Amino acid sequence: MNSSENTDLPEWRKTQLNIAKILRNNSFETWEERALDNRRIDLLAKRYCNNKIYNIVFEFKHYENVTASSEDKFLEQLHEYLQLLI
Repeated sequence: MNSSENTDLPEWRKTQLNIAKILRNNSFETWEERALDNRRIDLLAKRYCNNKIYNIVFEFKHYENVTASSEDKFLEQLHEYLQLLI
């Protein structure tokens, strides 16, 4: 993706791409828009270190669109994602 294409993206997507790049530069495997059990997560990162597997789940939202109910829903989804990863 070139820089002119990146300027047309919404801010949350630019952030997603930048975080994914940082993680890849630090030895993480990354998957964007990953589907797990009919649910989508924005960014999943995985790294093996000292015989352990570390998974990091990211969800990107515009801060003006976040409500208490959407946060509760995200926490439920996060719990389900983690159950699938374990």
